[in-house]
Amino acid sequence: MVKRIPQKRRHSIVLFSCVLNLCAVKYFYRVLFDRVRQVAKRIANIRVDKQSIEGELFSAICNDSEP
Repeated sequence: MVKRIPQKRRHSIVLFSCVLNLCAVKYFYRVLFDRVRQVAKRIANIRVDKQSIEGELFSAICNDSEP
């Protein structure tokens, strides 16, 4: 004989699993966006370093060309 789960209990199980899934999705996106932010910061730092190096080279070239 198969035992049936009462309707109220079934609803609470469904709600609990929905909340659990929501928490898992929220955690996944938080980790994902943290990683994206880290990569974006790294790219921004590389661009800033590249611009500062190019600026130093440009000023060195300009200063050398003056008499």
